[in-house]
Amino acid sequence: MAKTGTYAVNWSGAKDATAPALVDQFGDVMNLVIDTKVKSQNSITANVDTSDSTKVNADHQYTFSNADIVSATKANDPNGMVTAFIKNLAGTSGKTYEGTMNGLPIPNGVKSVTLNADGSVTVTFDPDKATANYDKATNTNVIKLVLPFTVDSNGQYIPDTGDTTNKTPLDNLTLNMNMQADLKLAYQAAAGGADTTVKDGNSTDNVAYVQAGQDLQSPVTRNGLALGSTYSATVPATINAASTANYQGASYKLINGVATNDPNAVNFNDTQLTFGGNTSTYLYAKTYGSVWNVTSTAPSLTDVPSAPVSDGITTTIDLSNAAKDFNWQTVSFQPDANTAANYTTTVTVNKDAKSLTVTYKPRNAAADLDFLADTYQDGFDLNGWLTDTQTPDGSKTPVMHNALYVKTKTAPLKLADFTKKATINVAKSGDGYDASAKTYTFDVPSTALSVKQLALLANGQKLVLTSGSSQADLEKGNSSVNADNWKNITGVTMSLGADGTSAHIVATLNTAFAKSNVQKGAVLTLGADGDSPLASGIHLELTLVNDLKQQASGLPADLPKESQPVYPTEADQALNSRFVAKSQAVTGYAVVSAADQNNKTLQITKNADGSASYAVNYDWGVETGDPVADQITWNYAQAEIDGSIGSQTKVYGKDDPSTPYTVTLPSWLTAPKWTKDDFERDNDTSEDVGDHNVKLSAKGISDLAAANKSFTIDATTLAKLTDGTLTITPTVTVEYVDQDGNELAGKKAVDITDEKKGATITIA
Repeated sequence: MAKTGTYAVNWSGAKDATAPALVDQFGDVMNLVIDTKVKSQNSITANVDTSDSTKVNADHQYTFSNADIVSATKANDPNGMVTAFIKNLAGTSGKTYEGTMNGLPIPNGVKSVTLNADGSVTVTFDPDKATANYDKATNTNVIKLVLPFTVDSNGQYIPDTGDTTNKTPLDNLTLNMNMQADLKLAYQAAAGGADTTVKDGNSTDNVAYVQAGQDLQSPVTRNGLALGSTYSATVPATINAASTANYQGASYKLINGVATNDPNAVNFNDTQLTFGGNTSTYLYAKTYGSVWNVTSTAPSLTDVPSAPVSDGITTTIDLSNAAKDFNWQTVSFQPDANTAANYTTTVTVNKDAKSLTVTYKPRNAAADLDFLADTYQDGFDLNGWLTDTQTPDGSKTPVMHNALYVKTKTAPLKLADFTKKATINVAKSGDGYDASAKTYTFDVPSTALSVKQLALLANGQKLVLTSGSSQADLEKGNSSVNADNWKNITGVTMSLGADGTSAHIVATLNTAFAKSNVQKGAVLTLGADGDSPLASGIHLELTLVNDLKQQASGLPADLPKESQPVYPTEADQALNSRFVAKSQAVTGYAVVSAADQNNKTLQITKNADGSASYAVNYDWGVETGDPVADQITWNYAQAEIDGSIGSQTKVYGKDDPSTPYTVTLPSWLTAPKWTKDDFERDNDTSEDVGDHNVKLSAKGISDLAAANKSFTIDATTLAKLTDGTLTITPTVTVEYVDQDGNELAGKKAVDITDEKKGATITIA
């Protein structure tokens, strides 16, 4: 307190509560009356964080506590005169000033100031004006509030005569307030989502969502900024999660008054910090999946047996876990646009059960067929946004709060399991098979069909599946299936059976392929990848077989019965199987060629015994046209006559031998009783010494033919019979004489006739 001035001292026995007083150790009181010349000027500085609700309350008030005031002014005010002034002016219930205080204007940004009975001071701000007090040049916002304590008789403050402006009160407390605000942009997960398991190729991923209210990434935080200053920031449209932290890698999507798969980022460009909270929490939606063949669970379809096709079919999507934290009394569901050409969807929100009921109906009668294909084969999609609302404090208008993208696909409706197995001999009509039309027909009992199917069929419609459209069913339905297993089925048609309670199915076969004898396919299916066989459905399993017939050609009609080849039919052999056929050996005959049922020459292997072999691949018997049995025609011809005629000799000048020659013949020929007339020189009448060829004479050929009437014996068939040999030897006479030519005694002449021409002889 200033030491200059005039003091009036008055000791009394009681305190004067309206004026300062001194009390000595004896309890005597000295009341102080301070005149207008006393100067008392103090100040306190505070950082007023308007974003801190513990400092600035909801009524925009900040209070300088008496303790803070005493602490800030005690060096200049050791006797606590500032507190005494505040309490004196406040009285017992406090005093509030608006506009001016004791004639001094209250600064811009301050709505009022209240002096409290406890010596504290409460400043009430005008938020907008306080914000507008920002000084861009210095990047500060300082509000200086001067509290005048001494007044004249008119209640106006007494200025400090040292201030030529007369705007500074002689006695005052100046409140220097640095006006501040904080910024926080938080990115958090909205309510919703349920941990599940998602198929990822041959493996699975466990999906674990970020819990509601947890940060998806670090918030943008800036504290102690000048109130009214500006900032720039971007709230991302999506925030990506780890590969297993969200359904099928789906990003978290910003909810900003609207839920959409394609949200827009929120950009703050030179945005002013306002009085109070500048905290914004942006919620991001998750994607909840319950999809057949993808997630561990999927919605199931419910059929009303007595309902017609036009009534459709329903499913219930349970969201009691995925959206358990939603305010279900405010929940709504907005499905994505239905792009399906053959059905409509209607969605009902069950608020108490926390579920959605979806009804699928065919768009029109023409769409019934496709509708049933979805019902029993593919299931139905339903995607869309589930949202709830809340009403902000101080507002009567509800706004969107949580959002969850729901992605579902139902499992197909279960069918009764029915498999038709049959073996078809492709060349023979019968038992439902028409070889000419190449169709197989069978009936499915009513127990394997739904009311909706029967109703559809009863309306004259037909269900037609081609091998192309069925291939996906085959691959997902049977682990042993491959492309060849359905190659011979070109189409399947299902219509109402004659009794009105069964399905009449016609499968059309294709003769262009024979890669598998088992045609295993699905007419209608229900099941998951890897199921073998499918969990339920109507299946057709045909085993295709054909016969192999063999016959002989080229044998004489009068061939003895016991010599005739007999070929039994190789019946019901699997198509595409392999069989090595061998002709029968027929004595005196050999297979020279073979042809199939289409008169196509076959590449045979000839055997030493005159038989032949051929490897058959069973097929449809034709490339085009009606199927026929496979066939081999073995073409026989008489075997070659391999043999030879023996040899004889004679002496030159003598007659030819009178005994017949020996003849070597194949075992299947019978030799006649040969005579010398059965042989003759082979175009040779010479009697010269040496070798001469001998062949069968016309008589010999005739005699041989007579003995073998089952065979053709003539010069042609005997072409390989080797000629015999007649050797004519010379005659040599050896005489023993002396030099006079007289025969020696005891040495008679000798004739040598058994030597061939050119041979060396020895004379003894």
